[in-house]
Amino acid sequence: MEKWQCSVCGYIYDPEKGDPMGGVPPSIPFESLPHSWSCPRCNARREKFHPGVTMTEKPSLLARLYYAEDIAYYFIAFILFFSAAVLIGIAVMHLMKGLTTINILNVVNDVLLVVILLEIFSTVLIYLTERRISLTPFLLIGVISSIRRILMVSAMMSVQEDMSIEMFDRSLKELVVSTGIVIALIAAYYVLTKVLPSAERCVGCLGVEPREETRRDARRD
Repeated sequence: MEKWQCSVCGYIYDPEKGDPMGGVPPSIPFESLPHSWSCPRCNARREKFHPGVTMTEKPSLLARLYYAEDIAYYFIAFILFFSAAVLIGIAVMHLMKGLTTINILNVVNDVLLVVILLEIFSTVLIYLTERRISLTPFLLIGVISSIRRILMVSAMMSVQEDMSIEMFDRSLKELVVSTGIVIALIAAYYVLTKVLPSAERCVGCLGVEPREETRRDARRD
């Protein structure tokens, strides 16, 4: 079976491998791909592919930029994972100093920061594997960051006995605002899970057309 190459980014569709991330099993010729299928790398339409691959052909500038982008994302993923590992070590060190209020707060702060880094790390992995940006991790990061701030402000209010009235009012307003942000983000997350089912593969992205089943259902209606 013949290989097809994307004229936009240089991606090569190999029928023997298929496109597992796009739901295309091996041994599927390019001509038999669904009309809604698009390039896994740049989301270009099927019309942008041409048969045959010239291995000696120099990649285009756009293809080189995609390769450079992949390298940058891999580097970012490594930095995020390394930073999370370092923060876990710092949290363990804080915990070994004793179960004081300050040490426990530092551990909670470090752990929540690790969760934030891992959520960003998962977002980078989703882009590298599925070539799409998911909004869900960003909402979770916002919720975790707001909760982290609520815990830290509440802890400071309970530790500082000589807090002035002005500082108390400022901290109270910050708690109210952070709580409102948490509620808004949770509501947005709920709406997002209802509007965009997780089973859908980047519907609405550039170069991705509605599925054939959706078109037939629309025609029937």
